[in-house]
Amino acid sequence: MTNQNQPTTRYMRPKQISQLLGIGRSTWWLFVKNGEVSRGIKLGDRLTVWPVEEIEAFMQKKKQAMVSEGGAAA
Repeated sequence: MTNQNQPTTRYMRPKQISQLLGIGRSTWWLFVKNGEVSRGIKLGDRLTVWPVEEIEAFMQKKKQAMVSEGGAAA
């Protein structure tokens, strides 16, 4: 039985994000450190996740930056 009032937000771990973006995990954490993305949601001492929507927005922002700088859009 599915509850219609349940949130449908999905979350990603750094390893999944780095694979999606084709970058290393240390690069992802550098983006976090530099404030390019939020610090995520801390679920435990060693577990941080980000909403999929935030990752998609980050990818769109990076894509727009490439286009405005004259780079190739992926």
